[in-house]
Amino acid sequence: MPLLFSNLGHEELGAWILLAQTSSILGVLDFGFAATLTRRIAFAKGMSGGAPNVPLNDESTRLIANLVTTGKRVYQAIAVSTFLISFIGGSLYLSQIEVKDVSLSTLLFAWGVLCLSQAITILSLIWTSLMQGIGYVGWDALINSLASSITIIAQISCVIFGGGIVSLAVVVSLGAVLQRVLIVGIAKKRRPQVFQFSGSWDSSLLRSMVTISLRSWVTGLSWVLVLNSDPIFIAKILGTDEIPVYRAAHLIFYNMTLMSVTAGTASAVFVSQLWQAGKQEDARRIVLRNLRLGLGLMASGSAFTIMLDHRLFDVWLGAGNFVGATILWILFALFFLETQCQIVSAGSRATEDEAFALSFCAAAVLKIGFALALGYYFGLVGIAMSTLIAQGLTNYWYMVYRGLTRLGISFYSHVCTVLAPTLVLFCGVMFAVRLVILSNVFSGITELIATAAVSGVLLFGFTWTFIAEPNQRAQVSGWLRKLRPS
Repeated sequence: MPLLFSNLGHEELGAWILLAQTSSILGVLDFGFAATLTRRIAFAKGMSGGAPNVPLNDESTRLIANLVTTGKRVYQAIAVSTFLISFIGGSLYLSQIEVKDVSLSTLLFAWGVLCLSQAITILSLIWTSLMQGIGYVGWDALINSLASSITIIAQISCVIFGGGIVSLAVVVSLGAVLQRVLIVGIAKKRRPQVFQFSGSWDSSLLRSMVTISLRSWVTGLSWVLVLNSDPIFIAKILGTDEIPVYRAAHLIFYNMTLMSVTAGTASAVFVSQLWQAGKQEDARRIVLRNLRLGLGLMASGSAFTIMLDHRLFDVWLGAGNFVGATILWILFALFFLETQCQIVSAGSRATEDEAFALSFCAAAVLKIGFALALGYYFGLVGIAMSTLIAQGLTNYWYMVYRGLTRLGISFYSHVCTVLAPTLVLFCGVMFAVRLVILSNVFSGITELIATAAVSGVLLFGFTWTFIAEPNQRAQVSGWLRKLRPS
């Protein structure tokens, strides 16, 4: 991000952020099939038992094989339709925005390349769905991180040597190819038996997933409109040159949410397996622990960012690129509630409770209306508030209520065992970071390092006390004893 700010003009940078952020959410055009297929594979494995390493019986193996074969064909069709729909729709939108420093042909070419990269990514989803469904979680996140890191390094090289948005888009597309190669390679090495599944096309399986998938798709599509459409409104109302500073602040909280939700939902397939095996109490225990983990990460990172204020952005992007404290607080409230909402709903949806399409549709309609109205009157603050208001009136209460009820978790238990400890952590990090700032011992990058270290210590204490289980504490204590000098 700092290199983009220093090497691209604000309008070109705004155009690239608009294209990149929009293309990154095209995965919603899988029509909800990925989540449904993964859950059905987890249910099939649950027929063999609830233990993570339980051997698959013949019934589970046959059903998984048929799901994989059916899924391959569906993903191929989805990849083609995603490219066509996204390229045509994006081209129509791009032809309507006003840009001076970037030609329309350049925008269209870069957009086409990004659409192609998303189609390649969708073709890889069959292996992700299979591996996650049978309980091998986490590997896909590591591969995505590796491929993303290599892609970012290549993009840095492009920017340094004068490349523009077309070069950046080509690098993204090559990164998608690399990700597919790595996914297939790791799957063959770590779980070679999955390639031995010999199934057949089963139209009845597909029909049984259509309704659930479409509900999931409507939910995902509406989620995209609510949470990822800000650059579209900013470009239309304020111009693309206003996107970078807003996106920088948005990106910090979005990435924190991404990490928190990833940590808090990685075990969703185990919730599905336990639910199928009739072990609801174990499923509830996992969801509550996931909430403490995800919200704890979000609380500590947000407190760190809010208290540093402009100092963080001055060191990161240079002076003059801070969007303002008001927007930071709005983004914190938005993404903290989003993290809670996603983790609870992930646990509920793991039981195949796809009941959130209508609330998300309502949120999308409210978002569009509030963004157009508040954006014109209050600018960036209004656009940020439009999302918080739309979500607050719909999903942020309904999805939590519905999810906790479905899982059998009382709201009192949620407040006492999740929200109260998280609030203590948030206030503790804010107080500790403020003390470091007031000490005037550090400045610049050293101040960031010192405050991050203090925040990390408090987060570790929270994790040790409220998240780690007794056997995990014993294991860590054993490692520490071995490291102690004799």
